[in-house]
Amino acid sequence: MSEFHYKQLQGWEKSKLERLIGNKPICKPIYGMIGHEWSIVSYEWLVDINELSFKLGRTRKTIKNELLRGSYWTLVNKVEDKSTTLNYSKGASDTRHKKMVSSRNLQHTKIVVNKKLKEFVLNLIKNQSLKGIGGRTRIAYKQGLIETTISPTTLYSYIDNIHVEFINYSSLKRRKKHYYRMKYKGKRQNGISIDERPQSINNRTEFGHWEMDLIEGKKGTNVNLLTMSERKSKMGIAVKIRVKSQIFCLTCIHYTPCFF
Repeated sequence: MSEFHYKQLQGWEKSKLERLIGNKPICKPIYGMIGHEWSIVSYEWLVDINELSFKLGRTRKTIKNELLRGSYWTLVNKVEDKSTTLNYSKGASDTRHKKMVSSRNLQHTKIVVNKKLKEFVLNLIKNQSLKGIGGRTRIAYKQGLIETTISPTTLYSYIDNIHVEFINYSSLKRRKKHYYRMKYKGKRQNGISIDERPQSINNRTEFGHWEMDLIEGKKGTNVNLLTMSERKSKMGIAVKIRVKSQIFCLTCIHYTPCFF
């Protein structure tokens, strides 16, 4: 027989068992009266347990336990339906195994064994985040109020893996969303700010006040367009330049006057 030291079948053994059985039903439940209710008292096996035991190198008891662990109903489970049978699936077996391990681990978790820690966490779960609860347990432990501490990572692990009933995402404190408006302060250039210019310039009553802007060309071409416009006459000047930081003298450049 097998020389394995573990009892339950491994993943590849479950896959092989599923291939050997195929879509055939594995057993048929036999019902009987227990007290005042109908219950399953035994099973009528529809597969050859001896053959499966020989091919997998496992005992008959191990094969039966695995078949029942991965069993699911072929039809609706009704007592009066005598044709109801069970099939085997590796996925059903893995799901039941995970639930069994979770329930087994739940009995030995820190928060279940230590009642004071459980009460301490339950009192804070509605008003504190898990990170805040972890910090408060350290303070309470130093003060002698509880016997042990617990970390936020452990609390999140309870929610994600072990599924503790009294700790879940719905019971956690919801953090309000804060919307922050970014404030960008522009760079102050040389000269007087446009907000400080006299009212006569705003009214366009005097000639000689110019506004300048730079239009950047296509990236990699080193071609830019410098535009200048006179506020009163609306006369415009456009000059093509190569360097954005270049200083110009209007008397030394050729320009094309245009009106906006």
